[in-house]
Amino acid sequence: MIGDGVGLAKGGVLEGTARMHLVLGAVPGIDTGFAFVPRQVGPRIVSKWKAHLEKDDTLAVDLSNSPEKGEKYSPTKTTLRGRRVEMPADAAGKH
Repeated sequence: MIGDGVGLAKGGVLEGTARMHLVLGAVPGIDTGFAFVPRQVGPRIVSKWKAHLEKDDTLAVDLSNSPEKGEKYSPTKTTLRGRRVEMPADAAGKH
């Protein structure tokens, strides 16, 4: 994806909006960021999101995606949950 967005903190919740283009690969299974791989830009979408820490310190992010005016895209909703982990390089430096 390529695009930009903004967000604000409001009472323990981060929320904002991002506008972006989907980048579609022309070769299945190959990362679109790999040099010289054919790709095309897909529909423009608007993503409204909210993020908060749950009681067990899990970060939860809820995204609602819809097409930008004039674009064809089926609206989607996604929830991501994750926990902070120590990076292996940081852990190795402690020994």
